[in-house]
Amino acid sequence: MQAFDLTGFSRNEHLKILDIGCGTGAQTLALLHHTNAEITAVDNSISLLVKMEERAVDAGFENRISPLFGNMSEIPLDEATFDLIWAEGSVYNIGFENGLRQFSKFLKPNGMMVISELVWISENRPKEIEDYWNENYPGIGTIIEKEEQISNNGMRLIDSFILPESCWVDNYYEPNSRRTKEFVSKFSSQEGVNDFLAFEKSEYEAYLKYRDYYSYAFFIIQC
Repeated sequence: MQAFDLTGFSRNEHLKILDIGCGTGAQTLALLHHTNAEITAVDNSISLLVKMEERAVDAGFENRISPLFGNMSEIPLDEATFDLIWAEGSVYNIGFENGLRQFSKFLKPNGMMVISELVWISENRPKEIEDYWNENYPGIGTIIEKEEQISNNGMRLIDSFILPESCWVDNYYEPNSRRTKEFVSKFSSQEGVNDFLAFEKSEYEAYLKYRDYYSYAFFIIQC
């Protein structure tokens, strides 16, 4: 919860959080466990949204979670409603700078955004990994480039940090790998699931080989 604590909000506050691109809810559950917030969790995959809701209900958070099916570029919610926007590993779907503009309209005055974004952490990169990410996410850039985009959109960067390797492997890729067989047996017929799983696999393989050259970074932003 390092990223949450850097927002300046208290974990005991009754916040309204919008979790954009919630997926199966790993970060959603963490926020529910460690805060008193009410969370609206948005995803454009019914199957992933169902899994997230099942996990939240099983953990006893049915009164604090509101799943919402929708595209992150056209979220059907009122503007100026939320204290905090959380977009972890999802903004690549519409691009970092576009996400800043699209998401911020849902914040109350002086609201905060926590966004994780893929960034280069080395200036000298093998052609293979550069080509891979330029094909899969042309918006990848350095932390300095992302900070400039934040400033150019009239927002204030509070803090940023690069995710350690353990967050990728221990908290994300390995648990996802263990859940894949069960997930495929339940949801493989749903639209988009197989493509999602194929990309997850290729992303993991690329990371294991080239993790010294890129990572995810969290950006804590005041709007």
